[in-house]
Amino acid sequence: MANSNAEANPAKSEEILQISRKNYQIKNLWTIKVWNRSEYYPRYFHNAYFVNSHLMYAVFHNATKATYEYWRLTRQGNTWIPTEISATQSNFVKNNSPLQGFTYANGNFYLAFNDNVFAVNAESGRVLKHYHFHTLRESEGIAVKNGTPYVELARRPELLEIK
Repeated sequence: MANSNAEANPAKSEEILQISRKNYQIKNLWTIKVWNRSEYYPRYFHNAYFVNSHLMYAVFHNATKATYEYWRLTRQGNTWIPTEISATQSNFVKNNSPLQGFTYANGNFYLAFNDNVFAVNAESGRVLKHYHFHTLRESEGIAVKNGTPYVELARRPELLEIK
């Protein structure tokens, strides 16, 4: 997903690029724009997780309502259809730190903010677990394998296993 992480919540479109594994060229390009009920409530996604070429999950931080919204986008033909599936009534962290990693595994979303990882039930938006560690480094991304979260740390490449 191509977007500008410097944008707060514009009414701009975002691009989804599908890259060919054979030659690393753009295979498909879609432009999406999502609203919540009307054009006055745009949803600009900074983080998304692609399950396959027909399904992705995206997260939107609604700072004015202190809420994280979770969206399912399904592709039918060349059209992406958004559905809000749940929300968490929280800002998670108090220092306005941006979300630095987002993934989906086993019916849960995982959100990474610097030294914090939150596991959230995808259907209810309820926080299931909070992991806290002290690395003094930013998170660059998150993945989950066999129920264990792994965080990629910034500066020098290093993978942190969360227990």
